[in-house]
Amino acid sequence: MSRTTASAPHALIIGAGISGLTTTYCLQEQGFECTILASHIVPNVVSSVAGALWEWPPAIGGYRDNALSLTRTKRWSLRSLHRFLTLPDPRARGVFLRPMNVYFRCPVHEHHQNAERMRDIQRHVPGFVHDPTLAKQYGVSPSFDIVDAYQHLAPMIQTDVYLHWLLSNVLANGARLRKMWLSGALSDEQEKLRQVHQAQVIVNCTGLGAQDVEEAGMYSLRGAMVRLRCRGQSSRCMQVGHCLAHDHITSEQDSVFIYPRGVRHVVLGTLVEKGPTDTTLRLDEYPPLQAMYERCMAFLPALANLPVDPVEPLQIGLRAFRPCNVRVERELGFPVVHNYGHGGIGFSLSWGCAEEAAAHAKAVVE
Repeated sequence: MSRTTASAPHALIIGAGISGLTTTYCLQEQGFECTILASHIVPNVVSSVAGALWEWPPAIGGYRDNALSLTRTKRWSLRSLHRFLTLPDPRARGVFLRPMNVYFRCPVHEHHQNAERMRDIQRHVPGFVHDPTLAKQYGVSPSFDIVDAYQHLAPMIQTDVYLHWLLSNVLANGARLRKMWLSGALSDEQEKLRQVHQAQVIVNCTGLGAQDVEEAGMYSLRGAMVRLRCRGQSSRCMQVGHCLAHDHITSEQDSVFIYPRGVRHVVLGTLVEKGPTDTTLRLDEYPPLQAMYERCMAFLPALANLPVDPVEPLQIGLRAFRPCNVRVERELGFPVVHNYGHGGIGFSLSWGCAEEAAAHAKAVVE
């Protein structure tokens, strides 16, 4: 990707998490000069503590998309998968392509949404295998009564490495980064912001911050994961992701996520709660978190010898949701494009949403 020229259109991106940085990357691909405004920068962004496991929508831990938005999220997710799969030297950028096992306590075909999801994955995602014996092969505890399973390849992202690469890349290609806390409605501030920064278009990637500058209906879900430290050579089961799917037998809060993070950690998750905003929990002082940890350890007994990471035992963040799902669109009447509200699947949708936001921005300036 080449640097922009002096005559290039100028975009002002608000937010420097996964959406803001990926959108900046895509805007630079479209020939934009870019300035990023952010109150927090890597590594002090919510994206740094995201699960960052690529998923085919709807997210396996629960369902929230209506039919129209699901069509869009599938398109965005597929574009993101393509981008992750075609990254040069992906591991150096924090992207690891690994098998992901999805387990069920009833036959997949008995749950319509899970069956449809499996068919989509078989059609679009590499490495698909439908095999009810996967649980036995990978040492899942028989006490969980797994009767069906499938496997596919999935990008599993080491967030600190990947976000640092994204930030370094856009800065190397000429983006300017300004630390700034934006207050007030974006519709009221957009003209002044464009004048100060000499920008023709603003792209709003504020995440949960959109509740302050754009949309009061935004709400947060607190997500929490436990990090285990790998010791030496990990067993086969720790080179693979594991998920106990949500269905009519397994509730959302009883689901299980276990997957490698880079080469030194295994992540257990995930606890998702609406309402609480405290991100300073302790594993031994919060019963729901302890229950999640114990459930994951019981699910995969091979984890028993892995200690909780003493440096960073937990990763806790607030995921930005909006009642009408993800917003990627051009604002009517203003040169503003929105890209926010990705909830817990920001990495899964990152490239697809960023490409679409960049296309909207290009249409604004043409």
